[in-house]
Amino acid sequence: MARKKKTVVAPKVVMQASPPRRILWVVLSSVGVMLAMWFSYDYGRSLHAGMEKPGSAALGVFFTPAVLVDGEVIESGHVPSIDRLKTLLSERG
Repeated sequence: MARKKKTVVAPKVVMQASPPRRILWVVLSSVGVMLAMWFSYDYGRSLHAGMEKPGSAALGVFFTPAVLVDGEVIESGHVPSIDRLKTLLSERG
């Protein structure tokens, strides 16, 4: 049997972007990230402008998930079992 000749393929040359174009891309990307951070920070500040404490902290919940009944924290930090919920609600009931 005759052996097949190995074909030699020229390596592909990957052209990188020109340095000014690369610098422009980095600058625009950085500006985009900074703008996204600025607007998200500003949105968060304006969202809670009239509140003393944002969100669930105003209710006294510092660990989520939590179970509240009539505005009072009953369980926090874990999901209670169905039997535990029945017990808690029957005590309140």
